[in-house]
Amino acid sequence: KVVQPCWTLTRLRRPPYSQAMPPRVELPLVHSLDMQRSLAPLRALADRPYPFLLHSALPEADTGGPRRSRWSFFGAEPFAIFRGGDHLEAIRSFRSFRDRAPFNDVVRATGAPFVGGAVGYWSYDYGRRLETLPAQAYDDLRLPDFVFALYDVVGAYDHDTQQTWLFSSGLPFEGSDAVVRARHRLDHFRKLL
Repeated sequence: KVVQPCWTLTRLRRPPYSQAMPPRVELPLVHSLDMQRSLAPLRALADRPYPFLLHSALPEADTGGPRRSRWSFFGAEPFAIFRGGDHLEAIRSFRSFRDRAPFNDVVRATGAPFVGGAVGYWSYDYGRRLETLPAQAYDDLRLPDFVFALYDVVGAYDHDTQQTWLFSSGLPFEGSDAVVRARHRLDHFRKLL
């Protein structure tokens, strides 16, 4: 099987003064993995910090509408974690990274609808931060009303084509630091998987 390169280079006609400059690397980096089962990453990442698997497992009935269970996503080792506390700061951080998240034609060609970002939950009790509601239940578990993490490396498994893609954005860094981080993290996850 032909392995896709783990990064793409923009091919531009370069002026003579820039011949010694390295070509620009577009983020996120994209790498094709040889993985035939959508649950395989679960075992490989289970012992890593904050692993996740968003698995589309149910076959869809032919309703004539758009297919909703084509993709499964996996990841671990987020670069930021928000657990209860100041929800406004968490939202500001999410929006900041969302606005800086890279996207390119290589990512678009894979068709993957999620290539990095926030994974987590907002509980029903989070609504108490938005409006005054009567307390009807005892909080015996003491779980935070929200937990989400920001992931710079995410894998996507396409159930239609049985292809797996690994995406590395380089976040939270920018510029050349982001490229270095994206390469390092992509290599790290390739070894794990």
